[in-house]
Amino acid sequence: MLTDSEEMGIRLIVMARTGQLKMFNCSQCSYELQEMRNCTGEDGERPVWFNPIMGQFFCCPLRMISDEVKKWVDEYDYYTKYPSAYNIKYEECNPKWWDCVKLYDLLMSEFELEQHERQLASIKSK
Repeated sequence: MLTDSEEMGIRLIVMARTGQLKMFNCSQCSYELQEMRNCTGEDGERPVWFNPIMGQFFCCPLRMISDEVKKWVDEYDYYTKYPSAYNIKYEECNPKWWDCVKLYDLLMSEFELEQHERQLASIKSK
């Protein structure tokens, strides 16, 4: 039910929130970095970042997060912080919103598991 760009946006938000996109920080990017990372989205000839799952990006990956996905994550945060707002029956829930919740939670769990496995491997190698 999610479009490819919506799924990619949620993946990128998870990556940003888990520190995997630390090097892409709009408030700390210099003008030169913005040009190199094609932050304007005008020059799409040179790849600026590669992800093994999502492939090459020809502009800053944060620019690939749609306003719709940003709105969804804001709503998700709202409901997470204020659980009493969940007074909506499942049958009345927006199916796309629920798909976003499930994908977001899955990606966060996968990242946490990967981090845990790295920590275990690091302990075992000592």
